[in-house]
Amino acid sequence: MAAEPLSNGAAHQSVPGRYILPVHKRPSYSANGKVAPPMLPVVDLGGDDDGRIAEEIIRAGREFGFFQVVNHGVPEEVMGAMMRAAEEFFGLPANEKMAYYSTDGKQLPRFHTSVRNGAGEEFLYWRDCLKLGCHPPEWPDNPRGLGAALEPYTAAVMAAARRVLRLTAIGLGLEEGHFDGSLSGSGLMNVNHYPPCPDPSLTLGAGPHCDPGLVTVLMENVGGGLQMLLHGDGDAGGGGVMWVDVDAAPGALVLNFGHQMEVVSNGRLRSAEHRVVTSARGARTSLATFVWPEPGCTVAPAQELVLAAGEGPLYKPHSYGEFLGAYLAEGGVKEAAMAHLKH
Repeated sequence: MAAEPLSNGAAHQSVPGRYILPVHKRPSYSANGKVAPPMLPVVDLGGDDDGRIAEEIIRAGREFGFFQVVNHGVPEEVMGAMMRAAEEFFGLPANEKMAYYSTDGKQLPRFHTSVRNGAGEEFLYWRDCLKLGCHPPEWPDNPRGLGAALEPYTAAVMAAARRVLRLTAIGLGLEEGHFDGSLSGSGLMNVNHYPPCPDPSLTLGAGPHCDPGLVTVLMENVGGGLQMLLHGDGDAGGGGVMWVDVDAAPGALVLNFGHQMEVVSNGRLRSAEHRVVTSARGARTSLATFVWPEPGCTVAPAQELVLAAGEGPLYKPHSYGEFLGAYLAEGGVKEAAMAHLKH
């Protein structure tokens, strides 16, 4: 279904029909429970006490799958330049943005408006997106400053992600370099733009999903919008599940684990289910950098974890490229995607 990107014209006075979700998929249709919304865990990557930092990452990954990092090594000026360049792209005249428009999911860079197919339903989410390559960085020629901002930002964010992956390996009791090489050798950036929505009760910026890869690093210009599905079965106490806002401190980066981390950890760490709600107040732009295995990489539970616990592997070895195809076909729905991985 082709559609004109939301950022191409004047502000909408009502939600067009193709963006109105079925009633059972709207934001008001939400899991509810007795869990008090928690503070998003803060992990300070500064200092040299790797054991302590690793424990904090594992605790956050076990309970939530989400956490924020400070002292992450991405300079404030690098973050600011990247966000300004991203916002400038979505402010370009429509004809200049449409030079990069494509429905080919393999094309990079690629500008598109989001669409989700599933269960016989076809509708649009309230989001425009610019997809950029990270290995090596790939960007549009316009705006001019995007490439100059993207290269240092990508390098710094990937360095932070690799540090988190090394610390995660330590926390799991694996070799520090377990996630090095092809297991984390690929990446992609989604520059997401959510224009003001005239009726946020009717649509979502992104539907409930888990990310397919290892870890995602997020920077946003305006807080509010991202929500995680909180399970009340951990140390947070309570029962049931509910959607809660993911709010980060100024200058922090938000990280969440994806399906491949749940597989490698044999279920010890949680692939975090999340969604994006819209706002009538103003636009929101976010940059999500995904760290993925290379397509031909075989992913499986770490043998050290399976043997140490005396338990069988919960997930079967799989090609990441094949899983990604199944994941996209399932629309990112967690249960359906994970069914392709479980024994």
